[in-house]
Amino acid sequence: MNPLKWLLNKLPVDSNDSAGVGPFRLPAPRCDWMQRAAKLHDNDFLNSHDGSKRLSEADADLFWRWALEAHAEQDPIERCRKFSDICKYWPLARRFGRYFWDG
Repeated sequence: MNPLKWLLNKLPVDSNDSAGVGPFRLPAPRCDWMQRAAKLHDNDFLNSHDGSKRLSEADADLFWRWALEAHAEQDPIERCRKFSDICKYWPLARRFGRYFWDG
């Protein structure tokens, strides 16, 4: 078993419904706009054992969904802030997600 998953399973059940695992969550409220795509990404992780998708595909989907959300923003300053958030959080998801992937 993955030691990180084992450790997280020892923590109390988290009632927080936001995307991420335990302490690895996007900061609210700044990143609330990222939740929908991140929850879909979490779902890919929950189903990773079935082998239907590779980790790189799940991460690419996350990036694409976040980029679509950011690009849809009407305010140019807010759009830039959202793209900045993607540049900050997507590499973290990409780097550390492999420790949670069962595929």
